[in-house]
Amino acid sequence: MALEQEIRFFEEQKPELLKHHEGKFALVVGRSLLGVFDSHEEAYKAGLARVVQGFVLAAVMGVI
Repeated sequence: MALEQEIRFFEEQKPELLKHHEGKFALVVGRSLLGVFDSHEEAYKAGLARVVQGFVLAAVMGVI
């Protein structure tokens, strides 16, 4: 399944993210948290800015 690794990592990190970033958006690639942003759009743009060449599958997930 696409993004399976990102979803698993996000769920593992979610308790800690909620402590410090409730209501924000997490940008996850593989098992790396690339940043936490105020909006989905900011996270999406940050993900695009990190793509140097080729295609990178990233997940922007809302932190509840």
